[in-house]
Amino acid sequence: DVLREELAFNGLIITDDLDMAAVRERYGREEAFVRAAVAGNDLLLSANRAAPDRDLVEKVTRALVGAVEDGRISREQIEASYRRIAAAKRSLWPRSGLH
Repeated sequence: DVLREELAFNGLIITDDLDMAAVRERYGREEAFVRAAVAGNDLLLSANRAAPDRDLVEKVTRALVGAVEDGRISREQIEASYRRIAAAKRSLWPRSGLH
């Protein structure tokens, strides 16, 4: 809320590595991603190095979908993040047709 509302920041908000021990040990991986999205982050990063998990993307996706379904994250927030990500891509590669 501070960045978006008080400071009127409309750019991308990107997490630090959500696989950091302090985050992972306190919340667990999937919950860390959900909390980061709830907090308003657009891009959620994980090095996935501490205990590599080949299924991390699928697990996190399920957790995020579940958070939308149970109302922790609004569909509007997900769509707004998508629009900011797409706009950032277009600004970097204006002729590429990335949407």
